[in-house]
Amino acid sequence: MLKSFMLYFMEKEGDSLLTKSLKIYISGGEILLEVGAGNCNLLKKIVKKFKVYGYGIDPFLYQRQENEVKCFPLSGEEISKLNKKFDIIYLIRSFHHIKNREKFLKEAGKGLKKDGKLIIVDWKKGTETGIDEYYYDILEVSELLKKENFKIVEEKELKWNFLVVAKKI
Repeated sequence: MLKSFMLYFMEKEGDSLLTKSLKIYISGGEILLEVGAGNCNLLKKIVKKFKVYGYGIDPFLYQRQENEVKCFPLSGEEISKLNKKFDIIYLIRSFHHIKNREKFLKEAGKGLKKDGKLIIVDWKKGTETGIDEYYYDILEVSELLKKENFKIVEEKELKWNFLVVAKKI
């Protein structure tokens, strides 16, 4: 019980990082892609709150479309299969699940519009979530992004989560 209660606050911290970042980069009408969208519930909330169009991909998702939200069973390494350009591509607590990070970053770079942003929010290295997974250090993620020709726009680290915002150069 205590672990799930704690995890709730840990997730809220990450959700808040993402929401605050989106407020900066969204003016309305943008096209967003959530990578690792799960059941697309967070994406639906973001679409409604910010008046944007949303696409979601997750390899374990059933394809569905509801008004401004379109969700597809694809991995992060398959962004180009959508044949779409995005103003913002974001991941929340899913970057550590990407199997081929270099291929994903290449795909994200191709999928972003000019001046588009890639937003990564994930558990920080050393965070205890109760799941035996490898979580990245913010510097590791920033270095990966720079190696794949992204410019870091913003970095922030809180108790359990980090945020990196980058744009393709």
